[in-house]
Parts: sequence; C-alpha cells; structure tokens
Amino acid sequence: MKINLYIFSTPADAAAKEKRIRTALRHFKSDQQDFTASSIELRRTEKGRPYLVRNGRTALEDLSVPDISVTDSGSYWIVAVSDRRIGIDLQENRIRKGSRPSDDAARCRRLASRYFHESESAFILSAQTEQETVRRFFQIWTAKEAYVKYTGTGIDGTFSSFAVNGRTCRGGWAPGTAFSYRNPELGCEFIYPQTDGSRTLCVCAQPDRISGPISPDECHLCYLERIPSI
Repeated sequence: MKINLYIFSTPADAAAKEKRIRTALRHFKSDQQDFTASSIELRRTEKGRPYLVRNGRTALEDLSVPDISVTDSGSYWIVAVSDRRIGIDLQENRIRKGSRPSDDAARCRRLASRYFHESESAFILSAQTEQETVRRFFQIWTAKEAYVKYTGTGIDGTFSSFAVNGRTCRGGWAPGTAFSYRNPELGCEFIYPQTDGSRTLCVCAQPDRISGPISPDECHLCYLERIPSI
C-alpha cells in the first residue's frame, strides 16, 4: 500500500485547493510514465467528498486511478493520496483557544456522551486524567471524521450509530506517538502518523486482506511548502 500525505499551508480559495490536489497527484504518480495529472478530472459527491475520474472511470473501477481525501486544521491543509480507498482528518488537540484543561476535558465528556457511540463514550469517560480524556476524545473524533470521508457518507444522523474503537483501540499512548489498528467490524484500518503531540492526525484506509495491519510507517508525510512539521 502507498499512502502519501502532502502538507500545505491553509489555502485561501477553491482554485488554490484544486491546484494543490493536482500538485500532489503529480508527485504521487511521478513514477508512472502513462499518468499525467491533467488526464484526471476532479469531482465531488453530493456529500462533498472529492474523487478522481479518468476516462470516465473512478478509483473503484480502475486501480490506476488513485483515491484522495483532504483535511485542514489551523495552519495545515493536507491532501492524502493512495492506491487504496482512504479518508483523513487532522485536529488540534483543544476545544477552545485559551481554555483550561479542566474545561476542555469536561466539554469532551459532554460531546462524547451526546454525539458518539456508547462504546466510544465509555472509552473516553474511563480516562484517568484530563489530558488523557482530551487525547482519547480526539483519537475517536479524527477516526470518525476519517471514516465518514472514507465511506463518503459525511457527518449525518448516523454519526453515533457506529464505533471506530472496536475491540483493538487503545488509550494511554504517548502524545504524538504513531500507531495503527484494524477495525474488523467496520472493515477498515485506522492509522495515526507521528505528530508533534499538539494535533491528532488519522487516516482511515482499506485493509489488505492478505497482509497484516498497516504500519504507520506506510504513511509518508510530504511537506511541499516551508511550514513547521505537524
């Protein structure tokens, strides 16, 4: 599997976003002689999910057409490109700028109880510290966002009907540490590349039925502009 995450500073308009998607595609497919970014048409579903079409065929119909997903948070805008279906989400690990950790933790517990699946809410509420509460909240939040981008459903009334943590999700990891796990119930994998600890980055990917879980090392962070590392 090949998953490249192309990292830009936050763009100002739709034209800049499309230009950056094509830049990412050129980098991703530079090793294929028969591929040019100009041969790809960028479209969006009714839910707003971007996808690519070449000669009338999507990634689901033609394996040579890559899949893409985009996310932004703060100063970063990311285009994820892969030869498998993917979804991506990036979040800063805070609820409100300048708020106290106790306030953030309390709000995380309220949001989880109201909008998350009961097993996800229990996972967050069982955290032993305020920092761990916030960390678990964003682990779940980014995974859910990445999953609905992966499926193309978007955030709707079913957001609390599925659980991303499954049987193998874990808490207690060090901030910024990379890890991954497979969710058999949803039929996907969740990958958390290493970050600076102030943000959570999650990729939801189609699993390989033959190989084991995807390693976080298979997510390559590619900085195409001079911005601080995530």
